[in-house]
Amino acid sequence: MKLTVLKLLWSRNGCSVARTVLSRSFLVLAVATLIYWLLCGVFCGFGISGLIVWPAAAVLLVALSLWISDKPPFRRLRTHRWLRRTVAVFLAAVMLYCAVVLGLIVSGMTATPPQNADYIIVLGAKVNGERPSLALHWRIQRAYEYLSQNPGTRAILSGGKGQGESISEAESMYRELTALGIAPSRLILEDKSTSTEENIRYSYAKMPEGE
Repeated sequence: MKLTVLKLLWSRNGCSVARTVLSRSFLVLAVATLIYWLLCGVFCGFGISGLIVWPAAAVLLVALSLWISDKPPFRRLRTHRWLRRTVAVFLAAVMLYCAVVLGLIVSGMTATPPQNADYIIVLGAKVNGERPSLALHWRIQRAYEYLSQNPGTRAILSGGKGQGESISEAESMYRELTALGIAPSRLILEDKSTSTEENIRYSYAKMPEGE
């Protein structure tokens, strides 16, 4: 009897400790995610495509922390099993979505592009006045490296003029790349787009038919 009681107490205490550790771990991850989002926004611009994933992930992590620790409003779900399961499925689905989006972003960042392409599209990012932001600077450098290694490739520089920008993102990229030694004849400006969807659509329109 005593052994059974001890096992029960150990099981309950172990579960409680595990919940506390897991709950606090999710909170730490949420704070780290928000800090990363703020740093990206400050140094690279909050207009970067996909940046919204990070605050969304932080909110999800906080919700998971409250769920695991059985804090309000999730405590009320104890008496409604069907609702508790529905919320669990919803949180799991959102978490899976964020993980897939993050995986696609990371895989795209690390992918090796094919060599000797006819065209590459360089997407714009925030311009501080006339100076490229850190995010745009990195994209310009990657474009310069590719164009230097593939002399037959032309680049479509895509990005319009946004709030706080004295020149278009396309013009900023053009100036930087020509200053690095890339021939102007290899650069095509697309300076009307205001979103990633327009970046792609307007850039394809700049290509000759059949390319």
